[in-house]
Amino acid sequence: MRQTGLAPEAADWVRPEVALAWRRCLEDHALPVGGDRAAGPRRVLPSAAKDLGGVDVAALLERIGPLLQGTQLSFLVAGPDATVLCLAENCLGACPALRDLMCRGGDWREEVLGNNGLGTAALLGEPAAFTGCEHFSERLHAFSTVGYPLESSAGRPWGVLGLVGERSVGAPILLSVMGLIVRLLNAEAPLRFPDSLGAVLRSRRSEPPAPEPSPVGPRPSAYRDVLTENLVRQAVRLQARNIPILITGESGVGKEHLVRLVHAAGCRSNGPLVAINCASIPRDLIESELFGYEGGSFTGARSHGKPGSFLLADKGMLFLDEIGDMSFDLQATLLRVLENSEFVPVGGAKPIRVDVHVVAATNVRLLDAVEQGRFRRDLYYRLNGAQLRIPPLRERPDQRELIEFLLAKECELAGVPLKRLSREVSELFARHPWPGNIRELRNVLRTLVSFSVDEVVTVADLPADFLDELTSAEGHGKGPAPTPPIARPASALSAVPSLEDWECLAIESALQQSGGNVAETARTLGISRSTLYCKLRRYNLMPERRCR
Repeated sequence: MRQTGLAPEAADWVRPEVALAWRRCLEDHALPVGGDRAAGPRRVLPSAAKDLGGVDVAALLERIGPLLQGTQLSFLVAGPDATVLCLAENCLGACPALRDLMCRGGDWREEVLGNNGLGTAALLGEPAAFTGCEHFSERLHAFSTVGYPLESSAGRPWGVLGLVGERSVGAPILLSVMGLIVRLLNAEAPLRFPDSLGAVLRSRRSEPPAPEPSPVGPRPSAYRDVLTENLVRQAVRLQARNIPILITGESGVGKEHLVRLVHAAGCRSNGPLVAINCASIPRDLIESELFGYEGGSFTGARSHGKPGSFLLADKGMLFLDEIGDMSFDLQATLLRVLENSEFVPVGGAKPIRVDVHVVAATNVRLLDAVEQGRFRRDLYYRLNGAQLRIPPLRERPDQRELIEFLLAKECELAGVPLKRLSREVSELFARHPWPGNIRELRNVLRTLVSFSVDEVVTVADLPADFLDELTSAEGHGKGPAPTPPIARPASALSAVPSLEDWECLAIESALQQSGGNVAETARTLGISRSTLYCKLRRYNLMPERRCR
């Protein structure tokens, strides 16, 4: 992740829940890799309530406390927003890394701290458990955390129970202790509990459990990504003959995803897959990253040295992403390695021979870089043993089916009923240039799933930057002029709609759906009523019949 800035796919070395949580931390919460966001001033909470959701908190702590004595575990009770309300047997409050968390008002939200038991359980509404380096933030790598969300008898979120212990304790032990606590509560408190805790922490290599009948309605018909299947089939044949592969395509089309599929399906699936982003590593360090170095070979080097990516990928695959950004002087060294499969570590004297299948990827035209003198022609033809191009999303013939499939996938991940796009939104998607390709599409769909409260996704649910991007692209002649999904009563749209035009259309659409109810319209749009009234006056949408 430090090298690529991307969350890993759910490979066999990381649980799918962890990979998904890391993706949220990077893409949704915009957290720095390995870090967290400094929380604001600690919330000043009122005096501890004696009764929360029908539970006597004092009695709860009195019963739970003795169970944890001598265990080096801390028990937390947090609200629905993962803010700590009270603690029992706070053994870890003195730890410097947890000092601002193991106290009343401590903020465990995932968007602030990264994935953790309490914050993730509060966000997803289901039990969550993480151990050591499964936490996104390095400050939690020394600990294990478990969170268990609770609902009141009325079905409303009540809060989260959490356990925190040292990493050596392990999440399985914490889950067992939490199971005992839940059973005690279940016998006394009017609370509803999610399904089994044991399903939270699956074996990393175990087969996924058989899917249960979904309560959210039928799934769409199975979608086959024929384009990707054909590319994988071609790449596997090339790999069997050890022919280097150059993958081209715009940013976000899924080049790394294709490489992982090829690795899983090819003859080197039992070997390692090592990915390195040539654009994210400083030019003076990329040689040591690729070839490693001997101990003490330069200032700051480890005393025992470090193996490079070529050695780590021996008997497997090496994926060189953004190869066009590799420094020119290193390209000659890389060419020699590709020619004879030998390299010499930095500071070393003895060559090392490896068996590596090299796959390179770029989102620029390498031939242009060759003509400009930025890329060696001989290296280009050595890497370009065979070239596979992934088309951009706007050129894919199966765009509509792919969008429906990914929308269903996001609904499944979010645990919400299956949604479908309205005709107006489908037309906008078909006209959109998608400069970020599938990566951008998944971000938009994730936002729609979060914003939309109805089964049908409408224009009002679309993020403003998506509409602005579409307007800008069509204003530069990259597509036909958009047809407004609903008519404007006061004034006609200009030939090139502005962001304000789209905002007005979104408000009108939401008003129509709510039957003119301003309060419901504000909730749908996610803004306050005062803000909505200002926009209604600005766009002359304030007839008496609509103001309720």
